[in-house]
Amino acid sequence: MTYIAQGWKVTDPQALADIGDVPDHETLIEIPEDVLKMYARRYMEEGN
Repeated sequence: MTYIAQGWKVTDPQALADIGDVPDHETLIEIPEDVLKMYARRYMEEGN
């Protein structure tokens, strides 16, 4: 199983420097914490 995520593209130079090299075929995205919490709650409610 794979997942696809949509979020804001990371462009902050310091964040990119902290992470290091990212392959040309990949990008970094930022997902707000509240979005992750919403999906975690949904996952738990489904009994997974």
